[in-house]
Amino acid sequence: MNIKKAIAKLHLWFGLASGLVVFVVAITGCLLVFQEELKDIFYHDWRFVSKENKAESEVLPSVLFKNVREVLPRQELKTLYFGQSKDPNRSLLFWAYDPAIENYYGIYVNQYNGDVIKIFEWKNNFKDDFFGRIDDLHTTLWMGKIGRDVIGISTIFFVVLLISGLILWWPKNRKSTGQRLWFKWKGTTKWRRKNYDLHNVFGFYSLIFSLLIALTGLVMAYNWMRDAVYFVASGGAPKTEHTDFSSLLDDYNQMEAMQTLDLIYSKFRIENPEIEQFTVHEPTLDPNPVEIVASDKNYVRSDEFHFHPLTGELVEIEQFKDKNLGEKILRLNYPIHSGLILGLPGKILAFFASLVAASLPITGFYIWWGRRKKATKNRPSSKGIGQNKNSISKPVI
Repeated sequence: MNIKKAIAKLHLWFGLASGLVVFVVAITGCLLVFQEELKDIFYHDWRFVSKENKAESEVLPSVLFKNVREVLPRQELKTLYFGQSKDPNRSLLFWAYDPAIENYYGIYVNQYNGDVIKIFEWKNNFKDDFFGRIDDLHTTLWMGKIGRDVIGISTIFFVVLLISGLILWWPKNRKSTGQRLWFKWKGTTKWRRKNYDLHNVFGFYSLIFSLLIALTGLVMAYNWMRDAVYFVASGGAPKTEHTDFSSLLDDYNQMEAMQTLDLIYSKFRIENPEIEQFTVHEPTLDPNPVEIVASDKNYVRSDEFHFHPLTGELVEIEQFKDKNLGEKILRLNYPIHSGLILGLPGKILAFFASLVAASLPITGFYIWWGRRKKATKNRPSSKGIGQNKNSISKPVI
């Protein structure tokens, strides 16, 4: 009993310390689960290309990258790539990362004429990208690195809360099991009891899903967590190394690599018509392989194609099925976190698990507040303490 009381105290204080942050992260997670579907509705003019804006063929990547470079606020940004869907009606979405301010720029481009449709700062422009701002609130509380650390610590607290909550939930005997597995309310059942049951029943059924979401969130937030998961899952195996092209340094030229990319891109599209979507990376200033990453529509299975930066020859394919367990788990981390791994049913599960996670701090707070009020109400009055009830009090002179 002493151990259970200590766990109850831990559950209480961790809950009070992290409750507000957990609520914000969970409720924003609900919005982000279906962000792609919602973006298709609210950002339709950016994400789709109309029939009158289509040409017979698509513009080559070298022209697309050049056009995007011209509209970037800082043209010296190094990281630039675009994602392409199998759907011919979807525009291309380019991403450029700015390490100086830890921000992404998103650029929608018409692949049939090379025109830039829309450019926005992913995190810093509420008017242009509502979901970017929500994602920033979800990951940093709009407070940058400090907010990210606050969320990380609160998520660790939340994991402890889930485990300690299961221990506190566990019934002493079979008689009390039914009440903890489902709602057995009557017309006379008081709100405090209903709130208590909401906390226990919903918390129990969402436990596994909430744990998965929290743990995968920690993997995305912390490199040490990512490294630990990889080390444990892979048994300490070294990570896959790419082919080294440093020997080409004297002969390498980014413009030539860009022209090679055009040939690689055209050939890749013809030879892989079944691929749902893929990303194309701009050739770097250094002699690295030209990379195309292909995946299914849920980002569950993805294969990396590496090409010689000057000849365009396919050098290696890193297929998902050939990766070690640690690499597979890390690759699946985001699909698990967002529910994408199970498609639409998984996203629905992730939505309701996040909704329950957002409710737990609220119902938990009301449980604590109700007990606190009850304890205050039942506390004996200090008036008359120390006096014999049969004695007659003397006047104070």
